[in-house]
Amino acid sequence: GIRPEIYAYGLRNPWKMCFQPDSGELLVGDVGWEMWEMLDRVTPGANFGWPIVEGPQPVRSTDPPGPTPILPPLLAYPHSEGASITGGYFWESKTRLSELQGLYLFGDWVSGKIWTLDLNTRERREIADSSLQIVSFGRSDSGEVYALDFGDRAGLYRLVPTKIQAASKDFPRTLSETGLFENPATEQPESGVYPFEPVAPMWQDGATAKHWVAIPNTGTITDFKRPPEGTVFAKTLARDGLRMETQVLVFEGRDCAAYTYRWNEEQTDAELVGKDGETRDGWHFSSRTDCLRCHNPFGGPLLGFTPHQLDQPQFDLMKSLALVAKNANPPKERLVSPAAEDAPLSARARSWLHANCAHCHCNGGGGSVTLQLGFGIAETEMNALDALPLRGDFGLADARVIAPGAPFRSALFYRAATSGQGHMPVIGARHPDPSGLRALHDWIASLPVETETTTTPTTDALADLYPSLASGAAPSKETLASLRSENNPAIGGLIARFSDSSRLDHYLALKGDAEKGRAVFASVCATCHRAGSTGLDVGPDLTFCASRLSPREILENILQPGAKIDRLYAAHTLTLEDGTTFTGIPAESGTRLKLPGLPDPLPIDRTKVRTDTALPTSLMPPDLLESLPESDAADLLAYLATLR
Repeated sequence: GIRPEIYAYGLRNPWKMCFQPDSGELLVGDVGWEMWEMLDRVTPGANFGWPIVEGPQPVRSTDPPGPTPILPPLLAYPHSEGASITGGYFWESKTRLSELQGLYLFGDWVSGKIWTLDLNTRERREIADSSLQIVSFGRSDSGEVYALDFGDRAGLYRLVPTKIQAASKDFPRTLSETGLFENPATEQPESGVYPFEPVAPMWQDGATAKHWVAIPNTGTITDFKRPPEGTVFAKTLARDGLRMETQVLVFEGRDCAAYTYRWNEEQTDAELVGKDGETRDGWHFSSRTDCLRCHNPFGGPLLGFTPHQLDQPQFDLMKSLALVAKNANPPKERLVSPAAEDAPLSARARSWLHANCAHCHCNGGGGSVTLQLGFGIAETEMNALDALPLRGDFGLADARVIAPGAPFRSALFYRAATSGQGHMPVIGARHPDPSGLRALHDWIASLPVETETTTTPTTDALADLYPSLASGAAPSKETLASLRSENNPAIGGLIARFSDSSRLDHYLALKGDAEKGRAVFASVCATCHRAGSTGLDVGPDLTFCASRLSPREILENILQPGAKIDRLYAAHTLTLEDGTTFTGIPAESGTRLKLPGLPDPLPIDRTKVRTDTALPTSLMPPDLLESLPESDAADLLAYLATLR
């Protein structure tokens, strides 16, 4: 019953394929969505699972899987290493770089890294870390592999051996060793290190930020896209009055190097975080690749220290200090704070987009859609007004990237407003910015409507939700009840963060059929949980959950799965030496890993684990109930209440 021309399916965005010269095996690079990049070994009938999974990460686990089992990718790497895989070729040259003979070479458009993969051992090795936008690879007649750059130095590039110098033992492992601060504990900068404050700082989940700049050898910035070599920028983020991290950006001529320092509990100094980043106590310390996804040559690399971001007094001060050329002139229009109610509405919204989105959504910036969100771009040139969304419409009726006059038909507004999957910006903040949402909503609503729609998707309930999105305060019970009754997963993402008693009361008041709920459990929950003889033992066993938890407590665990995570069920992402990545729950002292959908834990050789990252969130999606029809949600809750 399958169409005969379909060879394999469940790939998201295949980008370059090749055949292994001897075996004829087909390898395909598959560009991921928001967390993982995949390389697939494609065989007839293979199902790689998109959009049910993105590599090892569940995305829409309630969707039907298709007629054949979902296969894992040959390898997957996280967005801390790169964000857009480019498939390559096998190295066949016997005259140059013979040590690469028989290895598969592939790269990444965003990070510029190039790796080799040995198909026999599955060992992945990074062999180049470049500033190229690797859009493709090519082969010479002799079997040598070339990289094709798409950026401002477009051309063919060949690999050459270099002498790798050992990392300096004197490299600053603590913030106090960097020489940026006379006293890190008081944030007193050294002479020649100057504070500044961007007019429209990036939203950081409510964290406060302090910024500094230092230019060596009495240098002067004449081109903000190319400051003097050795220029250093630093930013310290604090939450609830405690310094969490200091990010350091060093300009190296054309590109940047980025480092993150984690503050100690005593708040006296900060220690260097590893290149892959880490997560502690719910705070994510970005990897070096994460930092450079924003501080790229196309959208920056300077983001907070630009003529658009410095107000006139700061701009004049920087000129008087000779940090900025005396003949430099500020733009006619600068950014404004999105929270500045006295500023023009368009300027507030466009400033927020510039500060949070434009470094990726610009020509060459690495964003996966061709938006132009910089402050100086004319509205007609943004490729957003009345444009169809290319990365999902989230169930919005008659969706557009920006639907003039209709914020709730606008995928851009939805991405900024949702706490669920699809949230943007993809790096840094995980929660919506109230000031930014106010500006975006009111600006989109004010745009003139040129294309009439035959639908009326903006319900009264959605209109009533806007003040809550803009303030963070919970909507009324009536508004929440009306929105939930629409059974729209997109709306579920918007209201997922309002986990107050009214949300609980709404679900508790539903009447469901426990027998029907048994089938819902089998299709939705059994990939991780067991109830009697049904399901798997990845997460907690729910066979007797109703004997120890009240219906309200069961519901609280579903609505807020990450609020209380038993350490026995804390998820980890493991990357092995060969590049294979798994996300699951460690068991038996970490020697086995329980994975959703697999009946038996996976044996793990700890000596071959390259990185082990504890995840701050649960594997269970926070908007699980909102993704179900309300009748199914009611049936599931009724069934769980019978498990005694």
